[in-house]
Amino acid sequence: KEEWINTNLALALLYQGKWAEAKQIYEQLKDKPYGDGTYKATLLEDLDTLNAEGITHPDVAKARKLLGKE
Repeated sequence: KEEWINTNLALALLYQGKWAEAKQIYEQLKDKPYGDGTYKATLLEDLDTLNAEGITHPDVAKARKLLGKE
């Protein structure tokens, strides 16, 4: 019932190399309202946080592009 939990699921799928599944979630959530904006900002923030900790995956670039930030 809690839609926000899918942001974590998308990250888990992305970093496991399951881009197709992660992409579906990103596409479903990115433009939906969340907090003072949309899920897009939260999804990008999560990717930035993981990158700052040295956690990355080749498909992160695809996710950033899909979310409008390269």
